[in-house]
Amino acid sequence: FVENEALVQHRHETPGAGGGVYYGVKVDLTKDPSCTVLAVPISGPGFGSSRFTIFRVGGSPSSLQQRILANYLVIGTVTDGIDILAGPMARSDASVVIADCGAAG
Repeated sequence: FVENEALVQHRHETPGAGGGVYYGVKVDLTKDPSCTVLAVPISGPGFGSSRFTIFRVGGSPSSLQQRILANYLVIGTVTDGIDILAGPMARSDASVVIADCGAAG
C-alpha cells in the first residue's frame, strides 16, 4: 500500500483546526452523512501488517469526523450492513458489504 507516488495522487486534507491528511477513497459527508469506511494504517501502530479498521466517520463527533482518518489509507466504503456494526459486538453470522475497495476514487 505504501507507494509515495500513488499516495500523493489520492491525498485528502482533513477539515478543521489541526489539519492532517488521509489517503485513498475520498470521504464526502455531504453525499453520505453516515459514511462508514474500511481503512489501513500507513504509519504508526499496525503499519505494515494486515490490520484494518472500520471507521464510522459520519457517526463521529463533528470535531473529529474526517480527522480520525489521518495517516490512514481509505480502501473502501461500507454500503450495506451498517446496523451489524452498531452493537457492542459484531455478529459473526452476518455480513457487511464493502464497495469500491481498491478502486481509485
